[in-house]
Amino acid sequence: MKKIKLLGSKNYWRYIFSLKKTANAILGTLGVIWLLVEASSFFSVDLSNFFKAHWLWLLILGVVWVIYENWPQTEFCYKLKDRDIRIQLSIGDLFSYPGDLIIPTNSSLDTSFNENLISKESTQGQFTIKYFKEARYLEQDIQLSLAGKQPVEQLPDKKKGNKYRYEIGEVIKLTLPEDKFTYLPITSHINNEGIAYTNFDNILVSLGKLWEFLIEKGELNELNMPVIGTGRGRILETRETIIKTIIYSFISATTSSKKFCNKLNIVVHPKDFSDHEINIKELKD
Repeated sequence: MKKIKLLGSKNYWRYIFSLKKTANAILGTLGVIWLLVEASSFFSVDLSNFFKAHWLWLLILGVVWVIYENWPQTEFCYKLKDRDIRIQLSIGDLFSYPGDLIIPTNSSLDTSFNENLISKESTQGQFTIKYFKEARYLEQDIQLSLAGKQPVEQLPDKKKGNKYRYEIGEVIKLTLPEDKFTYLPITSHINNEGIAYTNFDNILVSLGKLWEFLIEKGELNELNMPVIGTGRGRILETRETIIKTIIYSFISATTSSKKFCNKLNIVVHPKDFSDHEINIKELKD
């Protein structure tokens, strides 16, 4: 269904649709029809007449082939040179892929849906509903994971949620059902009015510390992450810029002597792909 919806997206026609593949498929279909007619006429006039009489069915099969060749591709996976590690860019639902999850969170570690402090539509909100049902259970697990760690700042003027702040880049590791894990890197702040915000420097810091954490404490599984900071984080940079930043940061981290994952899957939500300029062709290159 998501691939059918992509057909209605202008970005599909701009960045995924291949005119070259379409032309090759059409020419290939016409070539096959001609070859069948000509070759069969050499061996059997009746067989040649059969193909001529049913040319429409052959053409329909050709159209099906053209559609198949241009059916929207939603996963683009590449192996890093000289390393047994892959990077994948996907258009889809973050929670539908196998492997562990990277879920960005805020420095005050707010989890509550009350007063729309954390939106149920956000990545953290969807994660909470899927794996914890209620925000208070996620809050409990986070506090257990933080045992022994101290906040870096008190927030007495903050009107909603928690009144303390942890540093950008702190990573919280949680265990999920079915032997899955999630890593919650702190990438943003929540201001006194309960509004989340971040910036490009915060993203760079949180990515660097995330890879360091995974090198030391990761589970060597496949990792799935959203385009962090571009939704509720209100970052100024484009989604395409953040995707490139994640890729460059990840490749740099793989030069470590320790391998920390088999594949990084950066997942773009279909709505984000449709609504924003994300040049898949350039990112593939």
